[in-house]
Amino acid sequence: TYLATISLPWRLSNAGHLYNNGSRKYNRSNEVGLDLYGQPTEKIWYHISQMRRRIIVFFLILNSLAQYANQASRIIFYSFELQNVYPGTLWTNLFFVLSMVCAGVGGFIQLHAELKLRKVHPDKFPPT
Repeated sequence: TYLATISLPWRLSNAGHLYNNGSRKYNRSNEVGLDLYGQPTEKIWYHISQMRRRIIVFFLILNSLAQYANQASRIIFYSFELQNVYPGTLWTNLFFVLSMVCAGVGGFIQLHAELKLRKVHPDKFPPT
């Protein structure tokens, strides 16, 4: 839950940036290669296509929400006996697995996109 909370501001900032489509209020572009402020950057994250970044951020936010739901289910079904019978087994295990799957899918998509960029542009994004 700590990691879901500590990473949530970054995830929400990226979601706002990716879904604002050039907000009239702040006039910040979300094009590939531009950071949260609409300035050119060499950070590999901002060179991943917008659609892939949207998918990654969607899964990472869903990971945080599922982690919070998991924590809530563990508070509601606080004992082994409550977690070991229906509906405790359903809710505690469902949100636990959903949280892990969402983090894994988001991480895998990001890894795949970054490896692809490194392969296409080895001079711009050298292996780390």
